[in-house]
Amino acid sequence: MDTPLELRTVIAEKCLLFQRGDSARWWVNIRVDSGKWERFSTGKTDIEEARERALELFYEVKYKAEKNEPLITRSFSSIAKAIIKQLEDTKGTDAWKSVYKSYIEVIKNYQIPFFKGTKLDNIKKSYSGYLSYVAEQMGSKLKASTISTHHAALKLILNNAVENGYVSHAGLPVLKNEGTESEQRPSFEISEYRSMIQKLRHWSEQPTHRQRDKETRELLYDYVLMLAYTGIRAGEEAHRITWQNLSFDNSKTGKELIVISVLKKKGRKGTQSWRK
Repeated sequence: MDTPLELRTVIAEKCLLFQRGDSARWWVNIRVDSGKWERFSTGKTDIEEARERALELFYEVKYKAEKNEPLITRSFSSIAKAIIKQLEDTKGTDAWKSVYKSYIEVIKNYQIPFFKGTKLDNIKKSYSGYLSYVAEQMGSKLKASTISTHHAALKLILNNAVENGYVSHAGLPVLKNEGTESEQRPSFEISEYRSMIQKLRHWSEQPTHRQRDKETRELLYDYVLMLAYTGIRAGEEAHRITWQNLSFDNSKTGKELIVISVLKKKGRKGTQSWRK
């Protein structure tokens, strides 16, 4: 067997065989039209078999170049894991968006298990059963909003693959959303609201075993009142409020008002603006 790291010329200045120091298998470097060298594994340990495979790879690369097809590709899972890391690296920074949590969960729990080691140049064919798989895993018919989240996460992966030349635009699946529209939650009737507040206040005043539980109940009661009276959205918009977001003003009748400034985000890009 040839000594490690020995080079063998298959086609002068275009196709070279070599061995890595940690493997008995032969690899091939192929020079593409741009002048860049691309590396491929022949999967062979015998030099003659490796030479034959190197020639096959050389002409495959040449054919793909003529057809403007990606010269190399990657598995779906390898790119998906890289996207997860990119999203997780933004945690604690201004670049982090709350929707990233959903994207990470979708990629980890559905997309990687479904596509697994599928090569990205085969993703168009594999995608056809994806939404049926998700619906089966969830045990229910998919809402349009759910499909939108899955598609948005998938686009992060596919766009990255296109940018890196692992798949062409022609090789991307058409992402159609035929899910059912979500039904708007009904608002409280005034009688229902009064009943809820009355019972919530009574519940918050009941004795508890721990002082902390008592304080939590009182805080919940105040929280519900604040949301109802101001129109502030529950969740991130409310949780971002600090003392510096509060100010005082007077109404047209001269009555003193507490003004709360909240930072809202709009759209997938997370455009921020303040509202009072």
